[in-house]
Amino acid sequence: MNRLTLRRKTQLESRRARRVAVLVTLVVTALLGSSVPPSFHGLGILVVLCLVVLDLLLVRATGGLAFTRRRTLDERESALRDHAYRRGFRLLGVALALEVLIVIATDYLSFALSTLSQNGSFSGSSELNNVITGRGLTAILELLVMLPTLMIAWSDPDHVEPRGREPGRHAALLWLAVPALAAAWLLAVSTVPEQATAASTNSSSFGLEGATCAQFSAGRVVGSQFGATVGLRVGVCWNGTTAFVADDPSIPLPPSALAAMGVPANTPANFINPAELSVTACGADNLDDFATVSGMTCRGVTDAAGTLNYTVRAHVSAWPGGIGQRDVSMTVVIDRNGRVLARP
Repeated sequence: MNRLTLRRKTQLESRRARRVAVLVTLVVTALLGSSVPPSFHGLGILVVLCLVVLDLLLVRATGGLAFTRRRTLDERESALRDHAYRRGFRLLGVALALEVLIVIATDYLSFALSTLSQNGSFSGSSELNNVITGRGLTAILELLVMLPTLMIAWSDPDHVEPRGREPGRHAALLWLAVPALAAAWLLAVSTVPEQATAASTNSSSFGLEGATCAQFSAGRVVGSQFGATVGLRVGVCWNGTTAFVADDPSIPLPPSALAAMGVPANTPANFINPAELSVTACGADNLDDFATVSGMTCRGVTDAAGTLNYTVRAHVSAWPGGIGQRDVSMTVVIDRNGRVLARP
C-alpha cells in the first residue's frame, strides 16, 4: 500500500498535485522569459534543469499522452489529446503575447533599478546580444513543446496511462535527459568557438573641450546563447596629440586634454572626468546567465605616439571553481587622430 502511494505521489496522479506542478512550471517559464533578475549569474542552467524535471514529472503523470501515437489510444484518450492540442495552441498565442508584456515590463523595471542604483550594480540594458537570449529561447521552446501536456495535466481528472504502456517502463530513459542536457551544456561552454558580437562605433553623444569623441562597443560570446558574453564599452576621445579614455576617473586624462580644458592643478579626477556608465563601463555589457564571468579587468594605455590601447580581459567558467574555464581578451586601438587601428 505504501509502495502504491509513493508511486502515485511520484507520478503526480492526483489532479491537485498535477495542477500545482503546472502552475510552478508556468512560473519558472515566465521567470526565464523575463528580464528580472537581470542575470542568473551562471545559475541559469540550474533553473533550466529544474524546468526539465518538472516537464518529465508531468509527462509521466499524463502517461506521455501528448506524444503517443494515435493508433495506440482509445476513443477517450484520442479525444482528450485532440482537445489539449486545440486548446493548447490557441493559448500559445496568448502565452507568447503575455511573454512579450512580461519582457517589456521587466525591462522597464531593470531600467528603473539602473537609475536608482548608486554603486553601478545595474548599468542599464546591454548594447550587445540584442537578439533572443538563451533564457528567452528556453521559455519559447517550453511553451511550444509542453503546452498540450500542461493542458492534459490541468484538465484531466483521472490519471492517464495510454494502453500498451507499462508504468515506469521508459522512466530511466526519460530521466537520462537531465544529465545529458547538463553534459551538452558543459561541452558547449567549454569547447564551442567564441563568437564576436557586431562591433559598433556609436555616434558621439558626449565630448570634451578641444577633443573629438566616440563610443566603441564590442563583445565575445562563449558557449553561444547558453554561456556568457564578455562586453567592451568605452568612450574614446582624441585631439591630434593623444587618444584617451573618457568618463572613467580610474584612467587619468592626459596633460594635453587637461590643458585644452583649462583645468586647475590638483583638481580631483572624478570632478573633471566623472564616471558615466552609459559611455564607459567595465563589465556593463556582460551577460552571464549560464556561465560566470570573473577576474574582469579593463585597462587603457597610451603610448609615446599618442595611440590608445584599451584592453578587456576576463575568465568565463561553466561552473564556480574554474570548471570549464576559458580566457577572453579584447583590444581596441585608436591613434591620436581617431583612426581605428584594431578592434575586437
